[in-house]
Amino acid sequence: MSIQSATRSYEPWMRKCTTLVDSDLRAKHEQMKKDPRYFMRGTFYRWIQLWPEVCPELSRAPKVLASGDLHVDSFGTWRDFEGRMCWGIDDFDEAYPLPYTNDLVRLAVSVKLVRDCQQLNIKLKSACEAILEGYMDCLKRGGHPIVLAEHEENLERLGMEAIDPPRDFWKKLQTLPTVITPSTKYVTFINGRRTGRGVRENSSSPTWA
Repeated sequence: MSIQSATRSYEPWMRKCTTLVDSDLRAKHEQMKKDPRYFMRGTFYRWIQLWPEVCPELSRAPKVLASGDLHVDSFGTWRDFEGRMCWGIDDFDEAYPLPYTNDLVRLAVSVKLVRDCQQLNIKLKSACEAILEGYMDCLKRGGHPIVLAEHEENLERLGMEAIDPPRDFWKKLQTLPTVITPSTKYVTFINGRRTGRGVRENSSSPTWA
């Protein structure tokens, strides 16, 4: 199966699972044409088809609940239930029981692609060693995300990078399609949540409980 036929098979299936915005899909295809990093990120379905063929020994490793579509952009920050800023993997929409090696190899491949695009200057060997070291250390610690408050020496630098968007960020934001006005049903529901009043969701039109 070629990448074209795999995509023609995958995207109709995806439409059955969720609502797709055609303009976003076209923008995704354009990004994939220009940048191999985006091509890799946008074709996980093809990766998982080829994985057992390209890495037969690694594909027989013990299975875990893997992230699946792991790459260098799969990491981010969030607040935990105590309000602390945490850092770790924040992309789980392709999570599935897979050989643990899938995540490690895919992350290393993404580093290679980012290096080839001259967007990262770390040596590939050093990056692979860091991935393995970090994975083993995380296993020993129980797999918890990193609480940034416990790493104050890096907190300021990470914070500045997080709030400093790329130069073309606002330009891209302005090109996004206008949001369609939400239906009265959902506006009523949201307003009800804000005022603490309930809504009967099983009726054809929202009514106050």
